[in-house]
Amino acid sequence: MKQKVVTSTLGIVCLLAVTVAVSAMQAKDPPPLSIARQGYLFAGAKYSSAHDQQVMSGQIYAEYQIPSKQTHRWPVVMIHGLGQSGTNFTGTSDGREGWAQYFLRQGYAVYVIDQPGRGRAAYQPDVYGQLAQPDIQNVLRRFIAPERFNLWPQARLHTQWPGSGAPGDPIFDQFFASQLPSIPAQNATIFNRDAIVALLDKIGPAILMTHSQSGAFGWPVADMRPELVKAVLALEPSAHHFSISKISGRQIGSETPPPRIEFGDRLPPHSRIHRPRRTRRISLSFEKRSQNLQM
Repeated sequence: MKQKVVTSTLGIVCLLAVTVAVSAMQAKDPPPLSIARQGYLFAGAKYSSAHDQQVMSGQIYAEYQIPSKQTHRWPVVMIHGLGQSGTNFTGTSDGREGWAQYFLRQGYAVYVIDQPGRGRAAYQPDVYGQLAQPDIQNVLRRFIAPERFNLWPQARLHTQWPGSGAPGDPIFDQFFASQLPSIPAQNATIFNRDAIVALLDKIGPAILMTHSQSGAFGWPVADMRPELVKAVLALEPSAHHFSISKISGRQIGSETPPPRIEFGDRLPPHSRIHRPRRTRRISLSFEKRSQNLQM
């Protein structure tokens, strides 16, 4: 890892197993948003040949909104997870506002993407490989009703899904209707990394907000563009790109290490409740700590 990676990135905040109650997102009738400018762009597209034709692939779709009162310097780039699209951040299945609106109300510009081969970023079968179709049982196990399957010790505590959590319930149906086929995971990591780098090259410095599958994408992007990634908000990430086995040294891992890691599980430090895999409460010491994580 190059030394400049450690010292030039302002801060990376990793939020694992986040459970945040945001009043603005819960409101049934929030005040109107005031948007100064909005639009979309594509980034990362490349041409190649397939069956004697020129095809395009690798691009992500990014829809942006800039609030009338922008009070924060860096926009938030929201990157959805497996089986999802940018709608993951623009509203909930029961009609509440999403993370995009929340950050807009806080004065951030927001870019919400569709991953390569997903949603409005067209699928190219000769480049991306075979699609994995949405699995209704996996959706039930992982998102809707984990308390019914007991796959991990805390699953029985799940109470947050509204409605009956079963096919035929309007809220469940809205969520499952949003599920999309996904390209193979090994391809997704490379295509997303390169496309997000291309997006940052276009729009400039930003905060990356990843979720679930896309948790693996933020770290290599930060390592490739440390001057453009001002923070990584990794919400329930599928993976992190650094090792937690060496917590007493001056640096850890082979990628950009965070100066601070926060866990949102709200468990006391010595709780007997079993923690999810990969999560720890640890104090880290690095070559240069960020003095200001204000975003």
